[in-house]
Amino acid sequence: RAKDTVNPIRNLVQNIDVKPNPNLTKIDLSVGDPTVYGNLKPPASALAALADAVLSGASNGYPPSFGTAAAREAVAEFLNR
Repeated sequence: RAKDTVNPIRNLVQNIDVKPNPNLTKIDLSVGDPTVYGNLKPPASALAALADAVLSGASNGYPPSFGTAAAREAVAEFLNR
């Protein structure tokens, strides 16, 4: 089955001929996990917030199907700009 699988994104980007910018360091995002090489490290504040959220137990299970109040308020605020 896998041999019959088509990846349209790969087909699209495989033939792009782009010259690299010599002033920038290349981060290869095409294969694997770029964090393995020390690129794209999340900020410590994001890691701490994630750990706090997981350890609090407040996010276990499914949220309401209509979204949490905080999420709905954030969307409304964004759309009313």
